[in-house]
Amino acid sequence: MQGIKGEWVLRLLTPKGAMIGGVGGGVPSVVAEDVLRALSANGIVGFEFDYLMAYLSSDVTDQEVKRLEIDAYIWAAGIAAKNDWRMQKKKEVLRPCALSAVRERLQPEVTRCISCKGRKINKKNKKCSACNGSGVKRPRSSYYFEALGVSRQQWVSVWFERHKSIMIELDSIIERAARVASKTVNITREYELKMAV
Repeated sequence: MQGIKGEWVLRLLTPKGAMIGGVGGGVPSVVAEDVLRALSANGIVGFEFDYLMAYLSSDVTDQEVKRLEIDAYIWAAGIAAKNDWRMQKKKEVLRPCALSAVRERLQPEVTRCISCKGRKINKKNKKCSACNGSGVKRPRSSYYFEALGVSRQQWVSVWFERHKSIMIELDSIIERAARVASKTVNITREYELKMAV
């Protein structure tokens, strides 16, 4: 997820990055409240906002991820309805699927390569062979189908793609928030420049 255009602007919402400085060393003009107003005006509320704030947090605990579980499930049910996913009536699989996707995004150590500890290089400063230099080692599919309580065949044929769709939607929350926040900062800076002249 690193490298999203404008993601740096979202750091305004963290305690360490409370504002962006004004033109010519003037009074800071864009503060966290400006970004929060822009996000809520553009529909980033509820689960999406809670997820965004957890994403921006430096260390997310299991308890915080668990707190998002119900909202993540309801949000994922919306994705399921939009994509017309057929669900099993006897077994609830969407909830653990959504929770595992949220956990994977908010707690990257779950997927961090064990060999290089996410550094992408080994002790000899060469590309890590375990993760092929990515720093990430996806859990085996057995991790997922056991967590979801489905068979390996069901995971491969149905739930792998659904899990991937949920991950893409989670990424799009951050991308959309970054675009909104960047636009807010740019508009404010343009206004400042006009006023300074």
